[in-house]
Amino acid sequence: MSMNEEMMKQMMPKNIYEFLKYLLLTLSGQAWVFMGLAPHPATGQSTTDLKQARLAIDSFEAVFNRLKEHVSPSEQQELANVLQSLQLQFVEKSKQ
Repeated sequence: MSMNEEMMKQMMPKNIYEFLKYLLLTLSGQAWVFMGLAPHPATGQSTTDLKQARLAIDSFEAVFNRLKEHVSPSEQQELANVLQSLQLQFVEKSKQ
């Protein structure tokens, strides 16, 4: 097995629940980036694209609603807090 294959194997989530939690982390990061509240990882620049931010937030919500019954109550609360924060920030950015 090559070093690259070994690294990929170690990075792969062990089950679909872990994968979905990883997806939520990615979606929330993208939402922050497209609301202009975090620099874009590839460019280091701040950009605002509220259509993409809204899609990331809506996708986060959809995945969260499917996943929440499969995580602990503390994880549920943490993810719900992230969703609420994203939604509130989106409303604020939309007013500008």
